[in-house]
Amino acid sequence: MRSSGGRRLNNPKKVLCCNVTFLDDAVATYEIPKDAKGEVLFQSVVRSLDLSSESKYFGLLFTDQYDFPLWLDHDKKIRSQLKWEPPYKFQFRVKYYVSEPGSMLSEELTRYQFVLQLKQDMFHQRLSCTFRTLALLASYIVQSELGDYDPTIHKAGYLREFKFVPNQPSDLESEIKELHAMHCGLTPEEVELKYLEKAKWLTAYGVDSRSVKDCHGLQLKLGIAPSGIQVYQGGSLLNTFEWPRITKLKFHQKKFIVKVQPKEPGSREQEHSFIIERTKHCKALWKICIEHHDFYKSLPPIDRTATLLRSTSQEETRETDNS
Repeated sequence: MRSSGGRRLNNPKKVLCCNVTFLDDAVATYEIPKDAKGEVLFQSVVRSLDLSSESKYFGLLFTDQYDFPLWLDHDKKIRSQLKWEPPYKFQFRVKYYVSEPGSMLSEELTRYQFVLQLKQDMFHQRLSCTFRTLALLASYIVQSELGDYDPTIHKAGYLREFKFVPNQPSDLESEIKELHAMHCGLTPEEVELKYLEKAKWLTAYGVDSRSVKDCHGLQLKLGIAPSGIQVYQGGSLLNTFEWPRITKLKFHQKKFIVKVQPKEPGSREQEHSFIIERTKHCKALWKICIEHHDFYKSLPPIDRTATLLRSTSQEETRETDNS
């Protein structure tokens, strides 16, 4: 049991019990003061993971009674955000994905957590790719965890303990085995960098999707991404509002509004409206987008430029793939 001050808080009436699930599916229980703000729990979590120096990329996620995912606000009391009795359940997650994780993340532990997050994104089908790319990414994970392939140790079925996708097919394991054998000599740090370099180019990398409707009632998805706010219909990307072009974000009741500076010089500012089912969730979506917009602006200019260049390259790749 862990507490915010590194000691057990013995009086159960004065503490909150919070269960946190990590990206490797381990669960830890934290006991914190009853009136503590979100920052207290978050700092306890990142200290236990030794991530304090790059904690800004992470957050604690919980779901409300409507199964809507919400980020724990560090500046508000935990009890004011979760309107039910503890123990409270949180997921430790990457909140802010970066466009160049290999160079923008300086700590090996931070990069490792990003790899774990992307592995989860793949398994839960938030991130998709071709069969070959999936096998390659999986082989990097295997090399990182098991080291070099050794036929005297790694017998038939040695990959069954790994779960990369639901209902994992046997032909995928055969492909992973072949690729694993090709990574001889690579260290965990080296293959994790290769993993991030490959994963960052996937179409839905770092996209947090939320269900919305347009003003005509058409069902859409808004994706909060490293490059900006993306609009999807079905599985097709309709539009991207890059963070530098967004001039205003606001909401009114169930309507979420994005104002965007057009790419063509001299054109008028464009306004895009989306409808969310509940007012509370509309406000939450607005807050998430504000936080991501502020995070993007806080990046050094060279990293902001890299984000935009990669976003443009992805758009060109999609157009080529669809042609």
